[in-house]
Amino acid sequence: MRTEEIEKLLTLFYDGKTDEREEELLYEALSSTKDLSPRLNAEKSLFLAMYHPAQTYSDNYVPAELEDRLNTLIDRKARESQPFYLRYRRWIGGVVAAVLTGICIGLGVNEMTKEMFPPLPQDTYSNPEDAYQALQSILSEVSANWQEGIEQIEATQADIISINHEIKNELKR
Repeated sequence: MRTEEIEKLLTLFYDGKTDEREEELLYEALSSTKDLSPRLNAEKSLFLAMYHPAQTYSDNYVPAELEDRLNTLIDRKARESQPFYLRYRRWIGGVVAAVLTGICIGLGVNEMTKEMFPPLPQDTYSNPEDAYQALQSILSEVSANWQEGIEQIEATQADIISINHEIKNELKR
C-alpha cells in the first residue's frame, strides 16, 4: 500500500469514518511495513495503540489488571473513609490486650514477692474475766461438738462390725 493511501485511511480512521475492512487493511499495512517515513512511524505507534482488531476483543473486554487495580482502589478508598478507630481496631485491641496483660503480670509478681505473715492475735477484751468467760464458752461448744463426732464414729464402727459379722455368716453358709 502506498504512503498516500495509508495517510488517507489514517485520516478517515481518526475521523471515525472507516469500516472494519479498511481498519484491517490499515493495520496490515502499518504492522507489516518496516521502512516507513518518520511521520508514518509516529502515526503507526498511535494507530496501533488505538486499534483493536474485532476478532481479538469482545465488546465488554476489560483487562484483568485494570479490574484488579480498580478493586484495590475501591477497597483502599473504603478503608480511608472509615474512622481511625475502625480502621485500626485490631491493632488498637492488640495494644490494649498487651498493656492489660503487662499490668496483670506486674500486679501478680508484686503480690508474690510480698512475704506472707499470719495475722497477729489482738486483744479483743479489755477485762480478763470477760475474755475467760468467752474462752470457756467456746471451749465447751468445741467439746460438745467433739463428743457428738466421737459418738457418731463409735456408732459407725458398731454398724461396720455388725455388717462384717453378717457377711461372714452369709459366706459360711
